[in-house]
Parts: sequence; structure tokens; C-alpha cells
Amino acid sequence: MDFLTSVLLSLALSAASALLFVRFTRRGGLQRLLPPGSLGLPLIGETLQLIAAYKTENPEPFIDERVRRHGPVFTTHVFGEPTVFSADPETNRFILQNEGKLFEVSYPGSISNLLGRHSLLLMKGGLHKRMHSLTMSFNSTTIIRDHLLVDIDRLIRLNLRSWSGRVLLMEAAKKITFELTMKQLMSFDPGEWTESLRKEYLLVIEGFFTVPLPLFSATYRRAIRARTKVAEALGKMVRRRRREQEEGTVMNDMLGALLAGDDRFMDEEIVDFLVALLVAGYETTSTIMTLAVKFLTETPLALAQLKEEHETIGARKGPSEGLEWTDYKSMPFTQCVVNETLRIANIISGVFRRAMTDIPIKGYVIPKGWKVFASFRAVHLDPDHFKDARTFNPWRWQNNSGSTTSGNVYTPFGGGPRLCPGYELGRVILSVFLHRLVTRFRFQAFLFTVSPPRRPPPQSLSFVVIFQEAVNGVGIDPSSEQNCVEQGSKVELPFWLASELRRRNAVVAHAPASFDQKTRLEVLVDPACVDLRSRSPYFYELGCKVIPITRDRDIGLLLFSAFKKRYKEVLVKAHTSGNVACRKSLSRLTKEEVNLYEAAQMSMAAFKQWRIGGSRLQCASVLGMKRKSTD
Repeated sequence: MDFLTSVLLSLALSAASALLFVRFTRRGGLQRLLPPGSLGLPLIGETLQLIAAYKTENPEPFIDERVRRHGPVFTTHVFGEPTVFSADPETNRFILQNEGKLFEVSYPGSISNLLGRHSLLLMKGGLHKRMHSLTMSFNSTTIIRDHLLVDIDRLIRLNLRSWSGRVLLMEAAKKITFELTMKQLMSFDPGEWTESLRKEYLLVIEGFFTVPLPLFSATYRRAIRARTKVAEALGKMVRRRRREQEEGTVMNDMLGALLAGDDRFMDEEIVDFLVALLVAGYETTSTIMTLAVKFLTETPLALAQLKEEHETIGARKGPSEGLEWTDYKSMPFTQCVVNETLRIANIISGVFRRAMTDIPIKGYVIPKGWKVFASFRAVHLDPDHFKDARTFNPWRWQNNSGSTTSGNVYTPFGGGPRLCPGYELGRVILSVFLHRLVTRFRFQAFLFTVSPPRRPPPQSLSFVVIFQEAVNGVGIDPSSEQNCVEQGSKVELPFWLASELRRRNAVVAHAPASFDQKTRLEVLVDPACVDLRSRSPYFYELGCKVIPITRDRDIGLLLFSAFKKRYKEVLVKAHTSGNVACRKSLSRLTKEEVNLYEAAQMSMAAFKQWRIGGSRLQCASVLGMKRKSTD
């Protein structure tokens, strides 16, 4: 029942937003005042493109492409609602400073489902002001200096001592930040209970980066189930602490303050509040820790200067002596590294708000009830505001001793009444982590390759289709004056939707650009010289997916011809190429061909070993410890 209800609510929300759009655009010529843009597909808008972009190494193209096409303020349709995106610093500041006056907080329903109705992110009015103030008080400079710094340093050292062999830094950083957040919120030291809770949290976090419809996304369904388990575990802890507090045992932590406050919060409200704070402290800080190390390994000069700064601090202290506040305040270059990491790679890319009235801005009108998204990352990576904006350069902050620049341009922690309450705590955690890391470990840049999925992720594929019949929907065809997709409309659709519509013969699909006429001609002329990897890393597997949708038999012949002629070349290069030639040839091979290349190299290595006297036959490792019976 809950599953069906969530689906119906999502569809109803999308339909209502569509009607709102139609109603607004028909009012007295206001249509021409809307920011330029496209509302994408019926119901889902451009949500799939947004999510797909954030699953790549470079998520900026979703905004970059639309800024180039429409300007820094544009219209789109994501998470079931028409939304105005802003990549303009002045507009962003206007949005942040007018919280509660012209704009109110408004996040997609999927966010509310995962964080809870009573999370700080979703609170409004006087309640938000009181709870934001309470949270700020537990993250104040005084609290960090006198209480939290000791625990931060202790838990980071404890975790780093356990490192051995190869360490997956992202996972290790998540473990550190989760333990620190649990200590701050509920005075819990690491243990079995916190670790089991953390594993469920991993599933909850995954839900933020998928299609927020249970019908389509197994990941989102798992996230909702995990969120329920987390809420149950925290609920038991809240009830236990409430009983202890009634008996006179008071803990000086966030949970203790919530239980002792005058607001008399219910257990559900406290749980929602804690869930949201755990997400905020856990995912954001761990990501920044990981990316700071990544950027430093790629910038040896910055790493050397950072090590020098921290070795100077370490020379003043004993081997087991903890860091003090004066040590933290004597890390000017570290603060430059922190600022630059936050500028380039802050996981909080922006904030959602809702217009409380029709709002004129930059020559356009944002209609009442519409969502707006102020993008911080787009501004941070704009070369008009930062020279060589996509280059990691911590020295750009040295002229102001590591302090931040204009509030309009640099907003990694948001601004206005909803300024991130943990902004100083996050900086302290990252600074202490870098101190312990660079003084305990040596850095060496290396290439770490994650094994890619065997098949291209369907959400990354799209097809241009022509509708064979009219289809109900809003905004999919900007040239249409009616509330439908007209017969003959040409639209780009995601793989799963194009496949289903083609199966029903509702559309005719065109092959993606990877199989355009130019590629086909190049493969026919000399397939060995064609860079198939640039067409698609999974050229052959993609072709197998394309054929049933496009029903283009020539693609099958193309795949067969390309592989037949490239097969020999791949094997020859595997057996004869030197290191330089090897890297050059590999850069043009698809993932399937790279697997073939590596298999050929292993076979040749085994042959050479046998030729110089190695055993002709080797038992499998699973049998290596077995002995033949002597009976």
C-alpha cells in the first residue's frame, strides 16, 4: 500500500506542476518573461539527465550546456516540478538573502522521504531559527576548541593507526566522519552498534543519487527501507536516553540538548533531526577529505608545502601529544588547501527554494510556486570569477591569508539564514585529518583503476525518436501550442523509455551518434585505425543494445566487420608492443578489446614462462592444497 501510494503521489505532484505551468504561461503575456529553457519529458522532465550527469566524473555538463544555450538563469523541469536554475552569483545571493521573505525552503519529496519531515533542512519559520541556532551553538568555535578538538584528533589517530596495506580512502574517510558525528550528536564511541548503523546509512545515501520513484528504482526502494531501519535504531536510543535523563543522567551532546529543551519534541521529530545531521556531517566531510588528498597527490608542490607546514607544527610537540587550538590557528596554507578543495569539489552543489510570489529578476519573472535552484558549483567553476577555475590552485587564496573571497562568488556553505551550521567544524576536521595524514604517511601518486561495469549503464544512453502518434504530456515539444506531443515530433529519450515506446511501435528510433554515417564509413575503410573508444567505451555492447531499438541490421554487420578486422591487430599488439606503444594503442581500444588484449598478454607471459623451463601443467589454486590419497 505504501509503495502504491508513493507512486501515485509522485505522479500527482508531476501532473499538478504541469497544470501550474500551463496556467501560468497563459496569463496575460507572461510566457515571454520566463527564463529561457526546456521542460524536457512529460512527468520526469530532465531529471534523468541531471542524475546521469552526477553519476559521471564530470557532473557539470548538465548546467554548463544549458548556460551556453540559455544564459546563467534558465528554466528546466526536475524532480517533478518546473525549476529555474541560477548560475549567476548576484541571483544566488538574492535568493539566499531573501529566505523567508520572497523564497522558502523547498526540496523534492524524495529528499523529505529520506531525511524526514522534521529535518533541519526542511524546517521553516521560527522553529527553523531556534533549531539552527541550537545547532550553531554545538558547532561554535568555543565548543570546538574546548571539547570537540580532542575527540576529533583522538578518533582520527585511532583510525589511521588501523590502516595497513591498500586503503580505500573514500571508505576510510566515511568511517572517520561517521564516528566523529556520532560522538558529537550522541556521545557514542566506535563499536558494533555504530558500525551496523553506518552500513544502513550507506544505503540511505545512495537514494539521493537515483530516480526518486520506487516503481523505477530498486536503489531508491532499498534506501527507503534502510532509512526505516536507521529510524528504528535511533528511536530506541532516543527513548533510552529520555528515560536516563528523567532519572537524572544528563549528557552534554546534541541529543541531550534536544531532550532538555523547552520545545518538548516528540521522538519522531528528534529522530528526523538526527538523521539529517548525520547525513550532513557524514557524506559532505568525507567527500571533501577524499578529494583534498586526490588534488594534493596530483599537485606535488602543494603537497610539499603542506607537509612542511605540518612538520613544523609536529616538531614542537611530543610523539603522543594531541593537537591544540593554537596549532590549528597556525595552519595558513592548510586553510588555502581547504578553501580550494571546497571551491572545486563541494558535494553541496547548490540549494532548492520555492518562490512565494511572482519575482522579477534579471529581466525575467519567476512564477509564484516555482522551484529555484541556486548553483554554487557553477559559480565556483566559472572562469569569469576564478582564473583557471577548473585547476586546483591553493595559492590563489594566499593574498588574503586563506580567508574567503566575496560572499557572492564563494559560497561553499550557502548563506543567509540557512548558512551551514557546521562550516567551522568541517574545516577543523579536514585540517586535523591532513595534519595526521601528511606527518604519518608518504604520498605517491598512482593510477587506480576501478573495474567498470560490464555493460553501459542504461541511464547514460539516449536515442532520438520520432513519434508515430500523438502522446499526452507537457513541455516535451517547445514548438507545440497544445498539451501533447504531436505526431512526427522528434525528441531525445533515455534508453529505457525509447526501448519501451519502440516495442509498442509508438516511435521510430535513430541510432546514437556512436553509429553515425561517418563512423560506419571509417570502419569500412580501415577499422584498425578508428578510435572506437571515443565513440563509446563499450562500442560492441552498446551496438547490441541499439539494434533491437533501431532495428538497423547494418549495425550488426558493422560490429562483426570491425571486430573481425581489429581482433588480429589487438593480439599482435599484445604480443609485440613496448610500453609507450602499448599505452598509445590501448587509448583507442574499447573496454571489450582491452579485456581481450590483457588476456592475450597473460597467455603470452605463460607461454614464455613455459619456454624457459616452467611447468607445462599447473593445478588450479583451489586444488593446490589437496594431496592425492596414498590408499
